[in-house]
Amino acid sequence: MPESEGCAMMWRVLQGRRDASRKISCGAFRRGRWGILMIAALFQLQSLLFSAEMPETLAVLPIQPCEGVGKEIAAAITDVIEHALKSTGKFTLVNRADMEAILREQDFQHSGRCDEPGCAVTIGRILGTKKMVTGRMAQVGRLYQVRLQLIEVETAVIENEILDKCQCGPEALLRLAEAEAYLLAGTDSEPRSVVDVMTRDAVSNVAPGIMLAARGVHATVKKDSVILNFRYIIQDCSNPTAIVQLLVAVGKSGLVCIYHGMPGCSGASQVVTIAIPLRHYGSEGDGKTAIYFAGIWTTSVARAKRDFLTGGGHRDIIGVINYHKVQG
Repeated sequence: MPESEGCAMMWRVLQGRRDASRKISCGAFRRGRWGILMIAALFQLQSLLFSAEMPETLAVLPIQPCEGVGKEIAAAITDVIEHALKSTGKFTLVNRADMEAILREQDFQHSGRCDEPGCAVTIGRILGTKKMVTGRMAQVGRLYQVRLQLIEVETAVIENEILDKCQCGPEALLRLAEAEAYLLAGTDSEPRSVVDVMTRDAVSNVAPGIMLAARGVHATVKKDSVILNFRYIIQDCSNPTAIVQLLVAVGKSGLVCIYHGMPGCSGASQVVTIAIPLRHYGSEGDGKTAIYFAGIWTTSVARAKRDFLTGGGHRDIIGVINYHKVQG
């Protein structure tokens, strides 16, 4: 092969290798550039997700008892609020013992009442928290008023405030505080109503020789129902062969027959437990619904229910369900 042809062939081979190397390098560069961009995007997405899921540090100051409120119920309300806020997953709560230890270490002095934003912000900065919760409550008779505030420590801004009243007993008051805590955190995952049930025994001499009674009446409020427990007593010496229906009713609905028979002069007595659904009651807001215990002298349950709705038979009120709509 002539020298010129050999050189030309070598040049073409080298040129081909260089072109191939260039293609490989460019392809690798492109793949590397896209890989870097994808990794950067993943890191950015992970950072956003991480920051979104990170709970904020929060401290709950003891609820301040005002007029008529004992320290014990205020402490119980504080515990309920802390538990509810923690259960949302939105906050990391400062342990109360740790909070008191830090304040002692910093020689922080206050008058014992710290339910105002300025005081809460000062404590929040000492603790290094993002947010603080303060509150106070008062009582007049069975009427309670509870106020909660969620405060941003850095800006001293009140982010959310809940003020509510409840004419209820201690158990319903605790549920009110729990519902308020969920609303304060900005979640509607919990019901916005609380229920309180007042009960009483009833003993009636319906007629000569006829006695009707409900004794030991007790009610427990569950999430969606009231569990009613009591002993009924029925005695009819005036007509030993008369058939009696004993009913329990919530308002004019929820009728339940708990006894059907001829009690006679020896009488009939039994402890009963009844679950009363709450989904149909109190949905419009505040209100009351009576729980009736009734005796209807008739031969069938269906007839007894009809007579009850038209005002027949004898009835006593053995309980009152109080509904309170929590304002959000």
